Amino acid sequence: MFLFLCLVGVSGVLGTVPEPTRTWQFDQLLDHFTYGEISALTFSQRIFEYNKLWNCSADGSVGPLFVYTGNEGPLESFYYNTGFMFDIAPQFNALIVFIEHRYYGQSLPFGEDSFEPQNLRFLSSIQATSDFAQVINYYKTHYNITQVVSFGGSYGGMLTAWMRLRYPQLVDVALAASAPLPMMAKTAKPKQKFFQIVTTDFGMANEKCPTIVRDGFTKLYSMYSKGSSAYADITSSFKLCSSFKKNQFDHLIGWVRNAMLMMAMVDYPYPAEFFGNLPGWPVRLLSIDFVKNFCTYLFNRM
Repeated sequence: MFLFLCLVGVSGVLGTVPEPTRTWQFDQLLDHFTYGEISALTFSQRIFEYNKLWNCSADGSVGPLFVYTGNEGPLESFYYNTGFMFDIAPQFNALIVFIEHRYYGQSLPFGEDSFEPQNLRFLSSIQATSDFAQVINYYKTHYNITQVVSFGGSYGGMLTAWMRLRYPQLVDVALAASAPLPMMAKTAKPKQKFFQIVTTDFGMANEKCPTIVRDGFTKLYSMYSKGSSAYADITSSFKLCSSFKKNQFDHLIGWVRNAMLMMAMVDYPYPAEFFGNLPGWPVRLLSIDFVKNFCTYLFNRM
């Protein structure tokens, strides 16, 4: 509990994520739940390790293990965009480890044939959490580590929460950021709740922003309702590469909406590259500058 309280209460100057001090391949079991010939099959799972902040005391005690439960993508995407772990690690003298999710990046169980239908049966969240458990157990056993904190965001956050639930003997604390667990448990209305959170994010950055955005969408729908006579204005207002067509309206709405949603999803206090090169606090910048200027321009055009 003490470790958890310290983690959620930390703040400070954010730094640049350093290069891994070690990149290595863990010999991982292909199937953690089948007995027989297949139980002996393994694949290489990629690990990023950063040990310059880790402390090994003279009395034999060592710092905790901070482990990131990899998401659905190459390991680099999460390592270089998860500065929080590196910012707080010096306070705990922690060893930082990122584990790549099976079937992503370079952790392909069947190489180029990994995505053949017959080989996809080993791609599941329960197999992934079992992978993480094997790696964590390796570090605990070989490095005499007694405390483990798992981290994850979005799907990775769900994985890290499940690690605490499924392997409490291995994971002492799980920090699950933006993990849609209530939606998975059907205790929240997925669509409405998600958009409410996004709206709140923009409203916190600029209280006028939600109203400006709603008015902007209202104006866009009004323009569309005028028919083909307004299509040239839509093309010009949004600087489309080709002339707007009636059957493209839903796509246009989704394009504008998703640009805002993605910024809310990666509204980090430091620059990130998940969905492109974004500065720190992108929602704040969008709310104060871009949205205001964009909507003013759009209103004038309409």
